[in-house]
Amino acid sequence: MKIFLRLIVFSFFFSSCEKSPFLHKNYMLLLTNNSPDTTVFVLGYEYPDLTLPQEDSHLCVLGPKKSIDISSKVKWRDKIESLPSDTLLLFAIDVDTYNTYGYDKIRMTKNFITYKKISVNDLQNDAGGEISYP
Repeated sequence: MKIFLRLIVFSFFFSSCEKSPFLHKNYMLLLTNNSPDTTVFVLGYEYPDLTLPQEDSHLCVLGPKKSIDISSKVKWRDKIESLPSDTLLLFAIDVDTYNTYGYDKIRMTKNFITYKKISVNDLQNDAGGEISYP
């Protein structure tokens, strides 16, 4: 009986006309790995400084020909325009190097394969878009 009442209350909570504080819009940036290798990707925000970010919170591993949506609560255009240089960085790291040395060592030695600069002109729309590697 308690479960039934909770379901009713829960359904009223999410069916109201006002936007629920628990529901928020996510803006997506689709990242596609077009390389034949599994690759580690990290977003950087300090261009022209090519040091990997302190934290690897935007780190993802993608297999060959795989894609992932990177979520943001802020439109990607707004996020990029708020950066000091209006440029987002996408770092690519060899997965074997990452497994051998770890993020901190790679960060200190700047031992990444390459990086890609992403500006607002690279986005397909204000909310996000698609980026591909290489």
